Amino acid sequence: MIEYINCLSVAEELNAQTLSVLNGEHPLLCIACAGKKADDEVYIRGVKKDADRIGILVSEEQSTGADGVLLIGDKNYWNNSVSFNKRDVDGATNSSAYTPAVTEAIWRVIFSRILKTNLAGENVTVIGRGTVGHSVANMLLGANATVSIAHSKTSRDQLDKLLAASDIVVCAAGNGTKFGAGALADGAILIDVSNSFVFDDLNKTELRKLIVTPRRTALALLREQSF
Repeated sequence: MIEYINCLSVAEELNAQTLSVLNGEHPLLCIACAGKKADDEVYIRGVKKDADRIGILVSEEQSTGADGVLLIGDKNYWNNSVSFNKRDVDGATNSSAYTPAVTEAIWRVIFSRILKTNLAGENVTVIGRGTVGHSVANMLLGANATVSIAHSKTSRDQLDKLLAASDIVVCAAGNGTKFGAGALADGAILIDVSNSFVFDDLNKTELRKLIVTPRRTALALLREQSF
């Protein structure tokens, strides 16, 4: 039997924390784009909507007076351009003082289930070696978990063996890759960032009510971290 994690409660807790930190202030978040994709448009709309809910001002015009900058698009472009230093609130550049919001959101979701910050003894498989995969793997290593990273060159047989032995699975695969959920160990925690796992008994309507992906939860985390 699959138990779905209701991440809405995690997001609401973060919203409440953010409101408390802001304490009536209305900081300015600037959004800067380079090589924007269709998914980025969805992300930006979500940022604007959620920012409006708690009183953060958002502008897509460059402003030297912005309290924070959300960098969208090609990470190499931003790393090779003007340094945003501490104003890069989503860990997009090497000079950022912040953890990427998606990575931090994944950690919050895991913590909401395990309730401990030391993951010694936990076997974790991270699927994907892109920006999110690397960042999550490093975070979990820092929490003393035993981490395996699977990627496009990992055979399905190898992956099935890793999944069968994993207490926690974080999937940040790309390119529409799909995996069968039957390979997961009983009781394993799955954080499916890229919506890559297929469940035969999945009721999609119910899933939409219960699950908030780390990317969406990250919007709340971004607001908390930024100011």
